[in-house]
Amino acid sequence: MSLTRTVFRTLPLTTAVMLVFASTAQAQSLVEMYEAARGYDAGFISAKSLYEANLAKANQALGGILPNISASVSRTKTDFQIQREGQVRSGIN
Repeated sequence: MSLTRTVFRTLPLTTAVMLVFASTAQAQSLVEMYEAARGYDAGFISAKSLYEANLAKANQALGGILPNISASVSRTKTDFQIQREGQVRSGIN
């Protein structure tokens, strides 16, 4: 008999604690749980990475077909001195 008294005495406290923690719990749908589980599946992650790599290769292949445009600029400055029998002549070309 004392066991049933103890259970009935602690029941309100246990119920109150469960209600406090139950309000913070979030429900998940089956689709959400499936999506979360797929994130840990090695086979799925491998297939997804292979697919993304093939997409990148397709974009790289377009590089050989599309035209290339390039531009370059250069500038040269020459400073010289000519020395002839007693004369010094400077110039910039």
